Amino acid sequence: MRFFWDNFIDLATTTITSATQELTLPDDNVAHQHKKKVYRTGTSTATEWIKFDLGSAKAIDGFALLNHTLDGTETAVNIEGHASDDFSAPTFSEAVTVTSDPAFNKFSSAQSFRWWRFEFTKASAGTARDLGRIFLGDVYDATEDPDAKGYSDEVVEKSITKKSIDGQSYTYIKDEYDKIKTTFKSISLAQAIKFKTIFDSLGNHTPLLIQVNPAVSDGVREVMHYVKFVKGLKRKVSSYTDELKWDVALEFEEQL
Repeated sequence: MRFFWDNFIDLATTTITSATQELTLPDDNVAHQHKKKVYRTGTSTATEWIKFDLGSAKAIDGFALLNHTLDGTETAVNIEGHASDDFSAPTFSEAVTVTSDPAFNKFSSAQSFRWWRFEFTKASAGTARDLGRIFLGDVYDATEDPDAKGYSDEVVEKSITKKSIDGQSYTYIKDEYDKIKTTFKSISLAQAIKFKTIFDSLGNHTPLLIQVNPAVSDGVREVMHYVKFVKGLKRKVSSYTDELKWDVALEFEEQL
């Protein structure tokens, strides 16, 4: 199971700037928890970028972009890292595929830089692009996956249907969202401690991104979900032989 969990753009010390922006939808919106609160580029130039000064070098494992309107016609779509605010020849640069939403990259190794930039070139300067929530931070791949019956999800439908006095029905359509439950049986002490570290950092208040199993392609387990923890972290000792083994339950609710 994969966790995009420690988002450095949320730090108070992080400064966000961009090439262009629509004043009513500024670049700071990419740090807002609501992924639909977007940053919108301007329409004066084709080359766009959004840049993050983290205040000091931070080890970054991955990048993710949610709720965007990039459609694949853009070129030079890259996430870049550098030691200074000069991206003429960045030390780290990796192409980002934006035909999916979320778009995300798990780096092959951690990259430690103070300055980061996401860039792309639009097919036409006169078109605007929207970028929703951005993740830039720590990615944890659990060494042990949920057990054989340890994954379930529930699609929650919040639309409200009523009837008029004449008997005609009408519906206020609301977005659906998922509730996800995972259970891990007899996992290592190290993984149980890491789960607690992640939960202690985020609690029920800060979103993260998860993939139940990024190594498969069944349309379910590899899907990226933008979620918050719900309830608490449930764990109990399952074995006392050698090191402690733990049973852990994690529950999430998708954020819209």
